Amino acid sequence: MSYLLLSIMLLAVFHFVYESIVAPSWRLSIRFRLFALRDELRTLKMNHGEQLDNKHFNYLQDSINSIIHALPRIEVTTVAHIKLAIESDPELKARLVARQKILDDCVFPEMGEIRKRSIKLSLEVLAANSAGWVIYFIPFMYLASVYKSLERRVRALISLSDPDLAKVAPEIKHDGCFAA
Repeated sequence: MSYLLLSIMLLAVFHFVYESIVAPSWRLSIRFRLFALRDELRTLKMNHGEQLDNKHFNYLQDSINSIIHALPRIEVTTVAHIKLAIESDPELKARLVARQKILDDCVFPEMGEIRKRSIKLSLEVLAANSAGWVIYFIPFMYLASVYKSLERRVRALISLSDPDLAKVAPEIKHDGCFAA
């Protein structure tokens, strides 16, 4: 019982330190990199002006601004909620697909690189906002992997014929009382 209480206390301290020190610092670092990325995009627009399509530029800038605005709320639950909303609303899905196509089809390679880096930073935000909870799921993930391993072994065991089972596990005596 004392080990359980000690474990819970250590988890609480870990969670407190992560959520109050590590995650905010990590998010701030990502926010500054997003500002730099947006400034890089704006500089690209200033330098290449008419060569860059305004629609591509505006959509990409809006995308980066959305990440900056939603940064503290980008979590696994938010991603799941958005997925459900997209699946349940065909009009929203169509608008999203059209917008993604425009963002991904830009012929200017620098803008494509900025788009890729914004996606990587978004994934990093997701990790920063969700990593504090991972420690609580590790035991369940471990138990799930142990279960899967045991399930494969039991499946192999029950698939063996009687002679093979007698060879592999002679300690299992088969007296034939349940044989048909």
